[in-house]
Amino acid sequence: MPHPTPSPVALPGPRRRGRLALLSALAASFVLGGCFSYRPAEVSQVEPSSRIRVSLADQEFPRLRAYLDARQGTVSGEFVGYESDSLTMVVETPISFQEISIARSSVLQVEQREVNQLRSVLISAGIIGGVGLLAYLGFDGRGGELARPGPQPEDSWLPLFSVGLPFR
Repeated sequence: MPHPTPSPVALPGPRRRGRLALLSALAASFVLGGCFSYRPAEVSQVEPSSRIRVSLADQEFPRLRAYLDARQGTVSGEFVGYESDSLTMVVETPISFQEISIARSSVLQVEQREVNQLRSVLISAGIIGGVGLLAYLGFDGRGGELARPGPQPEDSWLPLFSVGLPFR
């Protein structure tokens, strides 16, 4: 009597991929949100070398257009110090760093960057969970394809190239 041909066993694919896509989208939203936020600050209370974002009056746009985030009307950089009539900060350009001075009368608002600990923890947990999930799916060997019952072929490592060293 001939043995019946074993039928392929469908492994959980679409449901698992749906959950993975949802988790990936959630993690991406946290990552894109960043691990820091800005809060309004008084210039006199900002410590040197703190990261700041300065909202500018329109008259400063032409002079600082190379450093300006035009969407928000802000310049971001590292705070250096302030005088009674100006604020000094270091901004990053595509090829170097540049120290600029902004008239205090042109400064609408100063915001100081702070680390958001909750987002940092959530991003770290999401990354660790994502790597763990990918490792589980990868080592499980069941990426949603059909598997046949019985022994499966083994993976083998083949060197891409080899270097012979002459020893005498």
